[in-house]
Amino acid sequence: MQSAMQPPRAAYAGLMAVAMVVAVGAAYATSVLAGGDGRAAGFAVAVVGAASLVSLLPSLIQGVNAAAHFGMYIFGASLARVFVLMIAVLAIDNGGTVERRPFVLGVLVGAAVVLVIETAAAMVILKRLDRAGAHRAGPVSTTTEHA
Repeated sequence: MQSAMQPPRAAYAGLMAVAMVVAVGAAYATSVLAGGDGRAAGFAVAVVGAASLVSLLPSLIQGVNAAAHFGMYIFGASLARVFVLMIAVLAIDNGGTVERRPFVLGVLVGAAVVLVIETAAAMVILKRLDRAGAHRAGPVSTTTEHA
């Protein structure tokens, strides 16, 4: 059982898995609605799905200071996801095998969905961890004798 100071890794991983499914659906729908064929939509889904897997990394990191750095792990995973997305979009777009506009729009919308869900989850989790840490530390003294 995890102590009160440990981040809820399983809940975060589950939420990121749900975010990935929603993002992949949004990427597909956006690509199709933008006039893309099945190839453009398929590539958008593949890129968003693969890049979204990076979001699961913070839930896998454990250690003595993992709880203290959980927010930074989420931030790092978010940056890594952006780089994976950029490299994949550049590689596929330069190949010229898909319709550019539907493909890129699908990837952008899918990436935005993951980012919004990830940011909301991180804010809630970190706020709870902060409260638990402040509660464990005890009341803060504001008198001058402790300054």
